[in-house]
Amino acid sequence: MSLTKRNHVETPEEAKAKYKRFCSRLNIWILKHDSKIDDIGLIFSPIHDVDHYYVVCFNIKNPSKENLDNNRIGDGSNAVYDGLPECLVFFYFYL
Repeated sequence: MSLTKRNHVETPEEAKAKYKRFCSRLNIWILKHDSKIDDIGLIFSPIHDVDHYYVVCFNIKNPSKENLDNNRIGDGSNAVYDGLPECLVFFYFYL
């Protein structure tokens, strides 16, 4: 799944509906693969932000998040990522 960040301001109702759709789709995917979220160790999400590509990796077994990026700024600062894309925020709340 490739995710793109957006700067669209939406109503709380729109955000809630999008979150419910996200959870529903994720539940369908998990059931389709005859799995449980506890069976998953790592989840990799490719991100496209304008002309910047990177991967966010969630470690489910040892809760943590890592940005995998070959274009990291000198000090390794996370400022370049400007927050998480909406779907990854939804995933965080899903967990």
